[in-house]
Amino acid sequence: MKENKGQTRLKPFPAAHGFLKGFIRSGGIYRKKGNRRLSYPDYGNDFFFQLEDKSYWFSHRNAVIADALRKYGTDSGVFLDIGGGNGCVAKYLQDAGYDVLLVEPGVAGARNAAKRGVKRVVCAGFEDLGLDRNSIGFAGMFDVVEHIKNDRKMIAAVSRTLKPHGCLLLTVPAMDFLWSKDDAEAGHYRRYHLAGLKDVVEAAGLKVIYSTYFFSYLFMPVLFLRALPWVFTGGVGAKKIAAKASDYEIRGFTAFMIKTFASAEKAAISAGIRIPFGTSCLAVCIKP
Repeated sequence: MKENKGQTRLKPFPAAHGFLKGFIRSGGIYRKKGNRRLSYPDYGNDFFFQLEDKSYWFSHRNAVIADALRKYGTDSGVFLDIGGGNGCVAKYLQDAGYDVLLVEPGVAGARNAAKRGVKRVVCAGFEDLGLDRNSIGFAGMFDVVEHIKNDRKMIAAVSRTLKPHGCLLLTVPAMDFLWSKDDAEAGHYRRYHLAGLKDVVEAAGLKVIYSTYFFSYLFMPVLFLRALPWVFTGGVGAKKIAAKASDYEIRGFTAFMIKTFASAEKAAISAGIRIPFGTSCLAVCIKP
């Protein structure tokens, strides 16, 4: 295949022979022809791109992920951020010194990640990468697998590419009884309990060495303001996602309280304490 002007082939990483054959670089993004259909609204990435860097929710999730990676990461090579969206996590980890490759099948998400400053962005599905078995030391899927119909197949595919003792970090929305119209609009197939997530991970040949709920301080607001209204009204009259920027931007005393709760929760997770409830799950998975 001939290269167009301004495009270059992506050199394979030493850890994975033949990695990303046939990809070309254009506009700071490695691409292949064709894009997969996503279970995610088209406007979602652009909407959240305006909020992520100033949102308490994304800030806390980034801090929890980075702390888990420092504590449990087993490899110093490339960190694969699978389904990394706008690059919110990838940029945070990149700034912390990690060698990150973001893989995002959505064009809008990949474009926003490059705009944000993520150095290596691949616009493709994980299956398109052509990774060898036992080739990646550590990877993450952050609020991704709930968008995938066959989550077991996806996690098994990632597991095959991990090196022995390689690490996979997962975050997912928690507890099926917290389901609301937000989940339906976001293209979720499910929410998870820790036990169910462990079953999915172990079926893929991985071992969960630590798991916890987090965002415990949002549990009651989500239950009473989202989940129960969904149960009793079927979501009739619920606000659309584009009208909820205020859910992610907070100020004043509320911001102070959330920062305090988030700091305490992060300290508990850093100490290896398992939090018994929350609106998200974190799982650290190792390949035996």
